Amino acid sequence: MPRRIVLVVAVLLIALSPGLTGPAARQASPAAAPPCPVTSDEENGAVVRRLFEAGWGQGNLQVLDEVMADDVIVHRAASTAGSIPATTFATPGPVAYAEAIQVLRTDFSELRVTIEDVIAAGEMVAMRTTFAGTQADPIENLGAPNTGRSMEREVWVFARVECGKVAEVWVLVDNLTMLRQLGIISDEELANAGTPTVATPVP
Repeated sequence: MPRRIVLVVAVLLIALSPGLTGPAARQASPAAAPPCPVTSDEENGAVVRRLFEAGWGQGNLQVLDEVMADDVIVHRAASTAGSIPATTFATPGPVAYAEAIQVLRTDFSELRVTIEDVIAAGEMVAMRTTFAGTQADPIENLGAPNTGRSMEREVWVFARVECGKVAEVWVLVDNLTMLRQLGIISDEELANAGTPTVATPVP
């Protein structure tokens, strides 16, 4: 009889144990996030290529949700009066990126994007592209009229792909060549600009 009592007590202790993996315990434990899909160098390169060919080249804004992370960060040289497009990308996410695409495709009709080179290694992708089009609208942030001239400028892109989507982008744009092609900056103006000087830092 005492042995039966011991067995009953042992069963009760096990049932009340906090380590028991019963329904309550399973409900209290947060579900583990699903792992990121494993992507190859080729797949990462294809994601970035699609962003520029379909997004910038075709104006397909729906593709942004498919290839960009919700909190994507875009790095660009500090915004100045000459930034084209003038979007600052201050807010992470595809919304500001979509606005930049719309502005540039409005300023330049029939915008064409040619992918020249793509190099992918791990999560990093480097890409050299050419943007070409005809000015169809004044460039408001420069106070420049619509010249109706064509331009072709190079754009260098470095992107980090995470979980199969673009999570971070660094962009370098050859705006000077474009402005010279449009006649907004002339060779004479560049010649008279003088030699750049560097201010001596104050201790």
